[in-house]
Amino acid sequence: LDGQALSIRAEKRHDNEEEDEGYHWVESSYGLVQRTISLPDDADTEAIHARFKNGVLKLSVGKSAEAKQAARKIAIKAK
Repeated sequence: LDGQALSIRAEKRHDNEEEDEGYHWVESSYGLVQRTISLPDDADTEAIHARFKNGVLKLSVGKSAEAKQAARKIAIKAK
């Protein structure tokens, strides 16, 4: 986290090795991905939670206390 910019970086590495009669085969692959997300001004950067489960990254970013207090309900009138 740098100011209001949240960066996420992930690496994936896969190595495969096979040996059989007359040959030895080694294969490797590597990948890197990075994303940067701009957080809204009312985000509570002290209360960001991240969870990685079954290959899925879940981020939770709440609103700051000031933003929660500024929220209000607006009545909808029907004709």
